[in-house]
Amino acid sequence: MHNIVLVDDEKTILNVQSDALNEIGFNIVPIRIPALRERPDNIEPLAHHFFKTLRGKLPAGSDKLSGEALAILQAFSMVR
Repeated sequence: MHNIVLVDDEKTILNVQSDALNEIGFNIVPIRIPALRERPDNIEPLAHHFFKTLRGKLPAGSDKLSGEALAILQAFSMVR
């Protein structure tokens, strides 16, 4: 039994336990997405994506993610 949470536009639209969905005929396929600490190669593309997404909310002159900022993100210990 697993808790299933579906989120749309940062609003939880479904939060149920998997056995409840099985009872009404839904098939549950577990998908494991490893934590970011287990896939450090994803840090750089994610950082660039979020930087581009938030660029309009940043101070003027913030037109690119610096190498120093990226190094800090990659060195950050992502422990539970």
